[in-house]
Amino acid sequence: MVLSSDRSNLLRGVAQATSQLLTSRDFDSAIHNALTTLGQVTQVDRVYICDIHPHPLTGEPASSQRFEWVHESVPPLSDNPDLDDWTFDVGRFVDWLETLQAGQAISCILRELSPDEIDHMPVQDVYAILIVPIFVNDSLWGFIGFDDCKRERQWSKDEEAVLQTMAASLGGAIARQQAEMALRQSEAKLQRITANIPGMIYQFLLKPDGTRQVLFASSGCQELLELSPEFVQADFCHLSHLCHPDDRANFEQSVRNSSVTMQPWNWEGRIITASGQVKWLQGFSRPERLPDGSLLWDGVLVDITERKRVEEASRHSESRYRAMLDATPDLMFRLSLNGRYLDFKGSPETDMPREAIVGQYLHDVLPPEVAELSLQTIRKTLETGELQICEYQLLNDKGLRDYEARLVVSGKDEVLAIVRDVTDRKRVEAELRASEERLQSFFEATSEAVIIHDFNQILDVNPSAEGMLGYSCQEMIGMPVLDLVAPDHRAAVVKEWRSLTSPDQSYEYESVGLRKDGSTFMASVCAKPLSYRGQRVRVAGIRDITERKQAEAAILQSEARNRALVNAIPDLMFLIHRDGTYLDCKVDDDNTSLLPAHELIGRNIRDVLPSDLAQQRLFYIEQALKTGTMQRFEYQLQLNGRDRASSLYRSISPNLPPVAADEPNIRDYEARVVVSGEDEALAIVRDITDRKRSEVALRTSEEKFSKAFRSSPNPMTIATLQEGRFIEVNDSYVETSGYSREESLGRTSRDLQIWVNQRDRETVVKLLTEHGSVRGLEFPFRIKSGDIRVGLFSAEIIQIGDEMCLIDSIIDITERKRSEERDRLLAEIALRIRQSLNLQQIFNTTVAEVRQFLQADRVFIGQFDAAGNGQIVSESGNPAFPSVSDWVIDQTAYEEMKTVYQQGSLIINDVNQIDLPPRAKTAFERYQTRATLGIPIVSEGRLFGALVAHQCEAPREWHAFEVNLMEQLATQVAIAVQQAQLYNQVQTLNAGLERQVAERTAQLQQKMEELQDLNDLKDEFLNAFSHDLKTPVMGISLVLKNLLNQAGDPMPISRSILERMMHSSDHQLHLITSLLQAHSSETRGVTLHYELVQLSLLTQVIVEDLEPLIVKNQATFDNQVPPNLPLVNADPVQLRRVFENLITNALHHNPPGIHITLNATLGEEMVRFTLNDTGMGMSKEVCDRLFQRYTRGPKSRHSTGIGLGLYLCRQIITAHGGEIGVYSIPGEGSTFWLTLPLAIPSVAQPNAGNGE
Repeated sequence: MVLSSDRSNLLRGVAQATSQLLTSRDFDSAIHNALTTLGQVTQVDRVYICDIHPHPLTGEPASSQRFEWVHESVPPLSDNPDLDDWTFDVGRFVDWLETLQAGQAISCILRELSPDEIDHMPVQDVYAILIVPIFVNDSLWGFIGFDDCKRERQWSKDEEAVLQTMAASLGGAIARQQAEMALRQSEAKLQRITANIPGMIYQFLLKPDGTRQVLFASSGCQELLELSPEFVQADFCHLSHLCHPDDRANFEQSVRNSSVTMQPWNWEGRIITASGQVKWLQGFSRPERLPDGSLLWDGVLVDITERKRVEEASRHSESRYRAMLDATPDLMFRLSLNGRYLDFKGSPETDMPREAIVGQYLHDVLPPEVAELSLQTIRKTLETGELQICEYQLLNDKGLRDYEARLVVSGKDEVLAIVRDVTDRKRVEAELRASEERLQSFFEATSEAVIIHDFNQILDVNPSAEGMLGYSCQEMIGMPVLDLVAPDHRAAVVKEWRSLTSPDQSYEYESVGLRKDGSTFMASVCAKPLSYRGQRVRVAGIRDITERKQAEAAILQSEARNRALVNAIPDLMFLIHRDGTYLDCKVDDDNTSLLPAHELIGRNIRDVLPSDLAQQRLFYIEQALKTGTMQRFEYQLQLNGRDRASSLYRSISPNLPPVAADEPNIRDYEARVVVSGEDEALAIVRDITDRKRSEVALRTSEEKFSKAFRSSPNPMTIATLQEGRFIEVNDSYVETSGYSREESLGRTSRDLQIWVNQRDRETVVKLLTEHGSVRGLEFPFRIKSGDIRVGLFSAEIIQIGDEMCLIDSIIDITERKRSEERDRLLAEIALRIRQSLNLQQIFNTTVAEVRQFLQADRVFIGQFDAAGNGQIVSESGNPAFPSVSDWVIDQTAYEEMKTVYQQGSLIINDVNQIDLPPRAKTAFERYQTRATLGIPIVSEGRLFGALVAHQCEAPREWHAFEVNLMEQLATQVAIAVQQAQLYNQVQTLNAGLERQVAERTAQLQQKMEELQDLNDLKDEFLNAFSHDLKTPVMGISLVLKNLLNQAGDPMPISRSILERMMHSSDHQLHLITSLLQAHSSETRGVTLHYELVQLSLLTQVIVEDLEPLIVKNQATFDNQVPPNLPLVNADPVQLRRVFENLITNALHHNPPGIHITLNATLGEEMVRFTLNDTGMGMSKEVCDRLFQRYTRGPKSRHSTGIGLGLYLCRQIITAHGGEIGVYSIPGEGSTFWLTLPLAIPSVAQPNAGNGE
């Protein structure tokens, strides 16, 4: 039994230990603290944890101690080698392991073990042990043990249940620690992988409330974003603020689109890093919705700045030339040497179609003199290769117009002619020549701000000055000219003026201008002398060059960045002339083994490289210069460390190990040659040795895969994921499916109807899309013959080119499934045979199940009697064919069948292909049988009958597994026949036994009546004896009382002797009364007179009445019964007898000076009393028999009585519907408890639940 307070302490301790496991970050510290807490609350001497693992030598299950807590009075065993690899292979320890695996605790008193088992125990000084299993992820991991080294402790079921809860918490903590360790290893591996991937790998989380967070950023973000991973993960704003202002809206929109559509996120945009760099990034990831509604993107960011720069430059160049071409109003012609028009580009002013010009000659289109002039100019252009210009006039609908033609060579024997109408220009030129000098100078700068000044004040301005400076013309005239200069730059301007040495000297400078609104701008000033109104002044043209300055700064920054990028490239770069002379090179300044640039430049390629390689290099330089396209070639170079080429090429092979002077070291290189100028080419050389080796390794791996794929014993295919179109199949597929490679490749599984259920493939595609692979899924498949095969399907997604494909493997388990179905059928029929003795029911079930399994047209069982006559006793058949139930077998047919079946089973695949006896052939024709399979049923050495299957529709080849099944079923039917025969014999025996039992029952009944007469005689004798004994004892007692009541002391007997005699007489009377009551309760039961009793008041009165006895025994009594106990329906007299007996028993059977405590607690249906004393206590053996009749108490000088009092207490409490008991520890006192039902059951009070 468990005290309620002890149970509460144990629960609190387990809760505290569980909390320590959950809150501590240090696993070992948490386990140690939890074991300490458990040791204190369970009051044991050792608590330890052991794991169960295979023995390192034998492989059998063994345990090793991992953690331990010991009481200060017990030595620790952490260094005991016997606790390592302890096995369960002796005695009951084998059952211990099975019990632990079943999830049950083990409680054991060690003295109950055998000597061999005790010797096998690693710890000897233990009295009691409790072992509770620990499961981790539903598998037995080990156990937690509790050793009591001082007492033979009995563990209750409540304690075991609570400690099993603790073991579950320990299992969770161990599983969590294992998961955390695996996670740390996985994270370390992920960090190593991500550190070697260009760009940044990230996890981005968007919560339902809109908050965003970067959960993970790889170390690549430091190089990509110039931010540490921790800084990016701390706040998403650190990352979003890098986004270029012009691209931020597009970035946000792309995130929103991906979150709404759940489509992959793909974005390109710019960022501005902390150092001011503008980078183009490309990000791509796939969203995943989490259970809480959040969205998680796993993806990567890469730097595409260089790609964007190249694309932008290409687009800019193309658009510029296209715009220039489209914007020019000129006519363009391609002309051959003989004046034939090869191509034509018109202008908006001309409506001449291209077809009207192309193919014509100059003389067909132009006047003769113009055509001849043009032909001469064409010849001169082709002869000189230089630009030629000719002018001429033509008459059109607008009158006589002037034209200018510019001719350049555009190909062999052809020129490009650009024709412009210069009529207006000619007219303007004439007008300009007639203009005045001041107007000519003024309008030379008309597109800029023009100011006329005398170094002091402004004399005149043009309209452009108003727009640039913000002043009106009237405001500027008369204004000091220096007011247009920023204050900090005026001194520099004055200094520039003072540096002039002549009044007619022009000057130019750059300064900072000041507008009317106070804003400034960079200005370029160009001034010339001018005569204006009779004085010498300066006319200054002012140009706003702010944007140009910013562009120059950007160009400088871009050049520096490009230079840094070029310097960062590990490749060698050479600028080489057509003749092979090195014009420039890019080298590593830190590489001392490389030829210095000044030594390389000016040398010829033939002086540096081997002759064959030099000729190859010169060939590709010539090809690049001729074609204008990049030339790419690969070559090998043997580096021996002695020549200049070795020194040069070792600089781009940083992983190249040092070699001896004579040791060959062949490396692979790739060279790319592009045109960089006239007769100049740029060669970029890269060491590709590692790449070549990787390609060789890849080819080797692909060859291995191809061999494994083709030689696999299982069918394997490679097909597209979505369509299922076959790309490749192996030989096992061809053999199993029946389809050749030519029939399969290029067709889909739907075309070949491979999948019996097309939805199975859709399920596989869905699983592959979600998980990337599937393993061991069971599906039916159809082969070319139409047969259905069952296979275990496994597949993984692979990528071939840009298409997602799957590679699959199928293990054919058709025969295994058939074997399982056969075994199932055998098991079911065998089970029915064991469960039923109805032979006809067994026959009917057998033929029905066999026909369903074999898919036969008819299955039946024939039976022969001892005379050789036979009949069909059970049949299952296809209604389309006649029944054989009317087939009667005579003795002749029986003899024929007996002869056939003596040779074994009858197997006929086609009855028309063998010679049959006339009787058998007639029977087969009558019942339309085409194939038959017959198995004899033999019982007790005699042919009992046969189990027969018929195929009527067509001949059939009977397979070996079908014959085997039928033979096993025939054996089971034979067993059923034997069982039925045995059952009949048993029925006969049972009938005889029933008659014998009836006779013996009558004899026993007579003996019982005789014993009852003897018992009645004993009761009469006991009553007479008790009354006869009680009468003289009561008389003696009355005499003694009268003597005591007499005054004085004249009697020779002292008063103390009389008192002892009186006490002995009362005690004898009490014993006689107890004897009568015990006998009465046993024979007639306890008679109760029920009434509503207030137990608080009853116990108070009893304690007050017994106060003199308590004082006499020098004891103390603490009545803790609550005053507000509910009413009980009980006999108060009988209850008083119980409480008095328990209290007096505690006083009489313990030494003087004990302390007694009476307490009561409420449950939902019961009230529970406990009487605790601090006396000598009792052993468990005494407690177990304490409430039996005529049992004495503990053997001591204070023990008296014949033990009827406690027996009567149990009878009284049991009659009330309650229980009574005791638990005690020798030397620590005893606790008696009893329960009584409440008159009105109530909900448990706050202290409810304290119980046994």
